[in-house]
Amino acid sequence: MHSSIPLVEVLLHEVRRLLLHVIGKSGIWLGPDLVNNRIIEPQRRGPTNMGEEAPLLLCKGLEVRRGLRTILKNVDLKVAEGEVVVLRGDNGCGKSTLLETAAGIRMLRKGTVSHRTAEGEIAIIRNSHGHREIVSPFGLTLQKLALCGDELVIERLELALRVAGFESKDEEVQQLIQETMERWGLEHRKNDRIAWLSGGLARRVSILAGLLPAIGANKPTLFLLDEPDSGLDDKGIKILAKTISELSEKGHGALVATHNEIIGDVATRTIEWENDKPNTTEVDYKVPTKKLSSTSKSIRLHTSTIRAESKWVSVLDRRTWGSFSSAGIAGLVALLLVLSFNLKMSENTREWNTLLVFMPAMVMGLIPPQSLNWASENGGLDWWDAMSAGNTPMGNPILQRLIGGVITLIAIIIFKYEWEVQINSIAVYLLMAALAILLVILNTNIVVAQRRLVNSLERSNALLFNLFLPLLIYPFILFTNGIAQFLGNENPVLGDLQNTLAGIAIFYCIYLALRLLKPQ
Repeated sequence: MHSSIPLVEVLLHEVRRLLLHVIGKSGIWLGPDLVNNRIIEPQRRGPTNMGEEAPLLLCKGLEVRRGLRTILKNVDLKVAEGEVVVLRGDNGCGKSTLLETAAGIRMLRKGTVSHRTAEGEIAIIRNSHGHREIVSPFGLTLQKLALCGDELVIERLELALRVAGFESKDEEVQQLIQETMERWGLEHRKNDRIAWLSGGLARRVSILAGLLPAIGANKPTLFLLDEPDSGLDDKGIKILAKTISELSEKGHGALVATHNEIIGDVATRTIEWENDKPNTTEVDYKVPTKKLSSTSKSIRLHTSTIRAESKWVSVLDRRTWGSFSSAGIAGLVALLLVLSFNLKMSENTREWNTLLVFMPAMVMGLIPPQSLNWASENGGLDWWDAMSAGNTPMGNPILQRLIGGVITLIAIIIFKYEWEVQINSIAVYLLMAALAILLVILNTNIVVAQRRLVNSLERSNALLFNLFLPLLIYPFILFTNGIAQFLGNENPVLGDLQNTLAGIAIFYCIYLALRLLKPQ
């Protein structure tokens, strides 16, 4: 089962697309040309010249800072079909920063980063104004592993393909994964957790996750590799160099940061840093001999990423019981604290008693999803940031909501004989459980939106957005007040839940406000 956060993500994405379409039809000038929620560079619409395809990657006027230091200044970069562009230079010169910027990870002070769409146009994936978008699949291997230790080897490879728009359970896709793992010596470890692998084998998995979107593609695809030779033995480096060369011959484009001479030998162009400035050296360029089609049916990539994330979170949650170990334990502690008050429910107002009963569900919703920890392992948050245009996987799995409903039912059963309310049917119990689950979802959505907003800032810890969380007390009081009125009537009707609906509306408005504040 998928979580509700992906569904909300999809709906918001479609609303944005519809608004942009309507505004565009009305003739209102929107600055750069907007097509399907993408910024299309006017001078790069379609092929650049007769017979010349648009580049797979185009970076213009890049300026990137880290802290007070400017790492990249007025840097231009282009990767065309069949090109292997190798970045060379001393440690700290800016190779990784340029590659991460090309993937859309780094915030820009100036300039634009564009990728070629499935329709053959150049569309901006990130600019200095905060716009972010995934316009076509691409492969990415970062300097860190960007792997979760609880994943199985085959699950990570399937994930990389699902994010790129492939159906991972398709027979042809499974055959592709099987053949690739055999070539890289991973077939016998495919059902092992990544945490059980040696550093060298884990690096191979990380590299394959970056190569597979191009290996399986039927059109020219960009892939980015940051120090892929790090941790590889000589055999692995030779396999990697041969794979890059084969992909180049088919028309795929690569941007590789490396010090390795074997990988450097397959370059069609080398960019070396001298005096903190990148200088380009051309190499004899071979025209791709197995040229692929440059256009194909457009992939609903945003939706593909959301669904891939949802399945990934659900699988890990079932394997590790992450929801129970984090939010579930917090809910149980809150329930035990309520019980430890040792107060007779009849001595308090109905509204106060209802608030106490729903307190564990409220607490559970405020616990950050365990998926954030899984995504953050080994620098994985940057990989997810690039693959999802900043919508990192933080969705709460179904188990977390069910636990919230169960704990609330336990509280109701414990207190109902001293609680002056009418609970005379299974339907009312189910309604209370559903409201508790909804409360968990609402609060978790807000926490997720807040985390994504903070992660989109240049300094993620610059603003203490957690300070706004006490504001959630007011809609929570409204939420429980309406339930108390509903349960206090001898013949309750749904109209008694007006305050509850008002509380839900406030929760959702806060969520939407946080979503809209985040650069898109």
